[in-house]
Amino acid sequence: MIGRNEDCGLTCFYHGWKVDVDGNCVEMPTEPDGYGFKNRVRIASYPTREAGVMVWATSARASTNYRSPRSTGRRSRASSARS
Repeated sequence: MIGRNEDCGLTCFYHGWKVDVDGNCVEMPTEPDGYGFKNRVRIASYPTREAGVMVWATSARASTNYRSPRSTGRRSRASSARS
């Protein structure tokens, strides 16, 4: 999903649907009130880590000890070129 981070959720640029951190659809402006479709829509959520201006995600299970590339101690070519 590509979207905006706003009010504890992500809003899809294309559909306008908003999902919370658990992947539950909490807003669906394209559907009539009371229709209930948003209650049946769910997307997968994945563990993420923020490093600088990037958000790294993995499809590993949430119980896995996920380390973003920044936390491995390795330096990228771009960061080593600036040093």
